[in-house]
Amino acid sequence: MKKIMVFLVSLFVMVGCSLNNNPNSKVEELLGKYQSLDSSIIISASMLSNDNNLNNKLENKYIDVIKKQYSNMGYEIKDTKEDGDKAVVTAEIEVVNYKKVINSMTGDVNDEYHRRLINKLKSANDKVTYTIEFNLTKDNKGNWEVDSLNNDIENKLLGIY
Repeated sequence: MKKIMVFLVSLFVMVGCSLNNNPNSKVEELLGKYQSLDSSIIISASMLSNDNNLNNKLENKYIDVIKKQYSNMGYEIKDTKEDGDKAVVTAEIEVVNYKKVINSMTGDVNDEYHRRLINKLKSANDKVTYTIEFNLTKDNKGNWEVDSLNNDIENKLLGIY
């Protein structure tokens, strides 16, 4: 009986590990890290502002806006194509359309401009849906890994594409 239990536990662990090692689960894991604001996700005010002279208060407000975007992002896996050690996972994400807000801004870029922009970003509600193709590669141990994200993907995740 003890041998059967050990076998079943071992089987359960092996199956569980293999279920998490597929392209879909790796993309879901990555997007989940954005939603949960995992420490591996880099969040910087420069993602929304090209102004390197922001005071700490404005910088923190931009970071809060970005955190809100990521934590409220929705996604759905639409398709997966595997070809040997390469895969492409197509996902649709839904985020607040920060690009529309940024494009509506006028005036000189100064502290007042940043305050107005941050307030508009905080109150923005218009959503936009983007389709993203995530490329993955299987490493030499057989584990799937999401390839580095390009600027277009990062901008879509942020809603500024």
